[in-house]
Amino acid sequence: MNHVQVKEFLLQALETEIGGVRIYETALACARDASLRQKWRSFLDETKTNVEILEAVCGRLGIDTAEDTPGRSVVRDLGRSLERAMRRALEHGGDLRDAQRIACECVGLAEAHGRCHREALAVPTWGGRERALARAGSGTPVRRGA
Repeated sequence: MNHVQVKEFLLQALETEIGGVRIYETALACARDASLRQKWRSFLDETKTNVEILEAVCGRLGIDTAEDTPGRSVVRDLGRSLERAMRRALEHGGDLRDAQRIACECVGLAEAHGRCHREALAVPTWGGRERALARAGSGTPVRRGA
């Protein structure tokens, strides 16, 4: 990949994680099951860490994390559509279990999208926050269990 492609990829990955934070926050509002809420809170924390890691990587490479690109815009729109679906499920009242089921579907779609970016970066999981941020700053790849 050339620099332009790397930049585009990283900005899309960053947007995926930023959207993931909003998706998990919205999903938590839909969750009725305590264990599911606990799991999604954990994923929300991991996703916030992923945002920090990608921001650090972009900073190290001189990429402006506020830059918008056509691809990043598409990723943002996809995330917002998942948020809207969950909000709609909550607003329409009815059985709150329906909102939770819809949130499960939306979270599953978002997780699949995020997994594609992490696999392409050869980072199945970002790992511990401090180690990951330190490695992002040093240029060392971040790997699961590292």
